[in-house]
Amino acid sequence: MNTVWASIRKNILIGLLLVTPLAVTLFLIRFLYNIVHGPLSTLLPEAMRHPVMQPLLVLAAIGLGMLCLFLLGFFFRNVAGRRFYRFADRAVSRLPLINKIYVSTRDLTAALFTQRQTLFRSAVLMEYPRRGIYSMAFVTANVPASFRRRAQAELPGDELVTLFVPTTPNPTSGVLIVAPRSELVELDITVSEAMKLVISGGAVFPGDEAEQKGATLIDLLDTWAHARGLKKDGGTS
Repeated sequence: MNTVWASIRKNILIGLLLVTPLAVTLFLIRFLYNIVHGPLSTLLPEAMRHPVMQPLLVLAAIGLGMLCLFLLGFFFRNVAGRRFYRFADRAVSRLPLINKIYVSTRDLTAALFTQRQTLFRSAVLMEYPRRGIYSMAFVTANVPASFRRRAQAELPGDELVTLFVPTTPNPTSGVLIVAPRSELVELDITVSEAMKLVISGGAVFPGDEAEQKGATLIDLLDTWAHARGLKKDGGTS
């Protein structure tokens, strides 16, 4: 019975994840279309209300959406907007149930954005938190001479670097470490590829993108469900 219920829950979750992006997109287009076709339509010339002009109204709705996003971005970049955003962010983060979805989405967005504006120089492996266990880290800088004199009394002649060891799946937090470069294992991958590996929790390795190229959301979700014991036909393994 528990296995059947788990299968039902997984199918419901996959259905929700599949429908949500499309539903949100259609909802926004419909909402903006209703604005253009409703209250604003009275401001349009009679010729623009003809059924033939409906595609133009859809384009106008999309244009209105872009304008709204521009105005929101402009507003939230000034002092008053930043204060309002911080207040709203704290308020929504305290709402039961809703805060789980909001915080997860916010953190994921922040992670994807910081991935594009990173100061990381390269991706490496280092033995952390103990010998024999490797963690992925990003080299951020060489330790300046004024800072490393004391440390190099213990490690003479060895170059020291600062490292950021991110958490997963949210790499916006992590641990700062200073370590000798000789103890690092350089990885032959880009920072972007390493970040994808971190965000995916180790599920997406560099090179997998070629195999997944062209894969749709349903393909990825089906693979995810199958890996957790749910077959493609909805049965259990």
